[in-house]
Amino acid sequence: MSLTSARHLGAPVAISFLLAVSAGAQLRWSDGLRSTLEEVSGCAAAHDSARGSLVLFGGRDARGVAQDWTWQWNGVAWQPSYPAVRPVARFSARAVFDPVRNRVVLFGGEGNATGLVYGDTWEFDGATWTQRTFATAPGARTDHNLVWDAGRSRAVLHGGTDPTGRVLGDTWEYDGVSWIPRITGSSGPQERTRHAMAYDAARRRVVLYGGRSATAGSPVANDLWEWDGGSWTSRTTGNLPPGRFDAELAYDPRSSTLHLYGGEINVTRLDEHWELQGSQWTQRTNPPGRRAGHRMLYVPNEGVCAVGGFGDGGYRRDLVRWTGTRWMAWPATTGSVSAAALARLSATNELVLFGGFSSGSFYGGTWIFEAGADEWTLLSLASTPSARSKHAFAGHPTRNELVLFGGTDGTPKNDTWIFNGTTWSQVNVPTLPGRRQGHALAFHPPTQRYVSFSGRGSSGYWTDTLSFDGSTWTIANPTFAPSARTEYALAYDATISEILLFGGADASGARLDDTWSWNGMRWIHRVSPQRPPARSGASLTWDERRSRLVLFGGSSASGELGDTWEWNGANWLQRQPASAPSPRSLHAATYDAVRGAVAIHGGQAFAPAVFYDTTHWLDVTQVASVSELGATCSPTARLTADSGPCIGASAFTLRLRGVTAAMPSLLVIDTPRPSIAIGSCTLYAPGFEVQITQLVDPNGAARFAFPIPFDPVLVGGVAHAQGFGLDPVGPLLGLLQPSQGLRLSIGE
Repeated sequence: MSLTSARHLGAPVAISFLLAVSAGAQLRWSDGLRSTLEEVSGCAAAHDSARGSLVLFGGRDARGVAQDWTWQWNGVAWQPSYPAVRPVARFSARAVFDPVRNRVVLFGGEGNATGLVYGDTWEFDGATWTQRTFATAPGARTDHNLVWDAGRSRAVLHGGTDPTGRVLGDTWEYDGVSWIPRITGSSGPQERTRHAMAYDAARRRVVLYGGRSATAGSPVANDLWEWDGGSWTSRTTGNLPPGRFDAELAYDPRSSTLHLYGGEINVTRLDEHWELQGSQWTQRTNPPGRRAGHRMLYVPNEGVCAVGGFGDGGYRRDLVRWTGTRWMAWPATTGSVSAAALARLSATNELVLFGGFSSGSFYGGTWIFEAGADEWTLLSLASTPSARSKHAFAGHPTRNELVLFGGTDGTPKNDTWIFNGTTWSQVNVPTLPGRRQGHALAFHPPTQRYVSFSGRGSSGYWTDTLSFDGSTWTIANPTFAPSARTEYALAYDATISEILLFGGADASGARLDDTWSWNGMRWIHRVSPQRPPARSGASLTWDERRSRLVLFGGSSASGELGDTWEWNGANWLQRQPASAPSPRSLHAATYDAVRGAVAIHGGQAFAPAVFYDTTHWLDVTQVASVSELGATCSPTARLTADSGPCIGASAFTLRLRGVTAAMPSLLVIDTPRPSIAIGSCTLYAPGFEVQITQLVDPNGAARFAFPIPFDPVLVGGVAHAQGFGLDPVGPLLGLLQPSQGLRLSIGE
């Protein structure tokens, strides 16, 4: 690193850092300690029993685009990979695991271009994809099905749709050496596509159910067939489920039952779960949501598992398992949810999520993300607030309490609750504010009060400013205040000791881009050189580690946003993280003190409708830091920093203490270079490239404050600093009191 060769005397001034460092050090959003599957539908899936992993390939992402990713789930985390050699991007392919050769076998599928249908065979050994070629093989197809016949050690393929759109009814088998045509005529099930298949180990039969037939105008099928290795036989069972396509069928060896879940009929996705035991179908209750295009298979020690698909809230990324009595998320998740609220308990540093909305339903669960646990846990509590969304939620910085106010379950609310980490308690306040939703809440330490503003009521928008001291609400209507709004972003800025408000939407639905701050008595309209585009539903969070507010996402007039902005106390600065969550609004956010990063959770996009269930953290690849260099020959002089030197800091501050009062002092900053000894003293910034003078106050202290340019290229650079007080009998040359040196590492 080098500093500009400029020698400044007088008041604190801006310093321009010229750094010779890699541009790779920057911010990035991550999904935390556990890798999370992307939204996907129509992937190929198989359980690799040799390596204990669930393998997915391809499928459509949330944009409806075919992918060529390979995902593996080891029971703890999803890991994506893109081997150098792999099948081209596709969806509606099928895969099975061959335990004889310990290979995942994949066949067929459809690409992004219309009519682009594949007839290739690939095998995956856990690390590498290999294409197999055969003189004889099934024709290209999509929406077929493929299962492993464990009794005969071979894969069985049936049906699908060819590149011309013709629906197929042929049956093929693959033994790892060759493809063998078994039935290519009309014998067996009617030609069909998007049907369900599974292997029934108790009956030693491949079972086929439903799908779409080739007959124009005919209803979707609800017939059941079995393949014994030589012929197909129609099977009659009681209480047969209604016909459907894009359902999934899986066998549970623990109970010798077949499970049918999901599917679609008449453009309606189904949330039905049926169980076939013996010759009787039974419909089970509480399935894990409507979906089609998912994949379902048995995983030893876990049960029948379903992953991905397309539901009412859009593309899915969740993995759920049937325990034998109920469906559970694996691992436990909060579910896809928007307009929930997230806050941190100060004593335990646990993140607490409450409520939210998804796919027409309001939620009222209390979830905790424990420090170091890397998963969400749903608490079982005797008394909780009722289900709701768009409520306000904030924590106290020293008391282990979280305050919740208002929200909606279709009707705006005005109740107040306090959560202490184990118990919810409703507060019986003497004066109730008006019912509202879409407001926010932040704690203001200087006045020790929670503050909220505006929001939407039953018959209009509020214009009041509310404050809460833990037992009583105070309602004010200052004449100078932001305009009435909802879904604005609100958080406390410790740099200016004020609560900052940004954006929102007014009563007409227009998004706003103004910035205001509340100092405990009045609102201040803040005008900065630049600001984020107008939006509502964004999050705003104080980053304690980097001393700035972080704004993410929201909804603009043209759609959801995925940009990241920071407020440094005086100006908005747009950041360009190396990676970021997909655009969203109405997500929840707070600061995770254990990880040292801003956390966001959930949220939604509206076109297409997608609800998110993931937690993301804003990680810093280069943390700003300050460390001491050597010692001082002065018995009292000390140089300290108020914080780490972050790019974009409006007033990075160094303080020189223990020097002679009412005398001039000097701060020098220099390129790292060897120190120079002069008598018993040492110069740690001997180049004196930048110099700032300041008069020492009556307490023997001097403050040096200057901005650090907002330039990502500075990240990773290093400078040395040292302070000097003027003293006629000082130990350095009988003139100066030198401090120890400081090593300043520029960071985020």
